Amino acid sequence: MSSNQNQNTAAETTSVDEGAQFSHTLIVPIQKDGGGTISTLTFDEPTIDDMILAEETSTGTNAHVVATLSRSCGITQGDFRKIKARDYNVILRKAGPWLGNG
Repeated sequence: MSSNQNQNTAAETTSVDEGAQFSHTLIVPIQKDGGGTISTLTFDEPTIDDMILAEETSTGTNAHVVATLSRSCGITQGDFRKIKARDYNVILRKAGPWLGNG
C-alpha cells in the first residue's frame, strides 16, 4: 500500500472514530433537484429516530441505508441517489460503524 493510500485509509477511519461527524468531498459532484451543485457532504451520526424513520419509509437493505444516510447529511433521498458508486462506496466505509458494519 502506498503512503497516499495509507493516509487516505487513516483519514477515513479517524474521522468516524473521533466523533459523530465526517465529511466527504464527492469525486463527482451532483446537481440538486431545484438547482445548485453539491460537492461536499457532511454526515452527522444518525439518531435512533433517523434509523427508525428510514426503516419505515424504505424497503430493502440498500433503500434503508440510503434513507438513513440522506437524513444524516441533510439532503433528499432523490438527491442522495444521484451519488456515483465510487463516492457511495467511500461513504459506506466511513459510515460503517454507524450502520453496524465496523
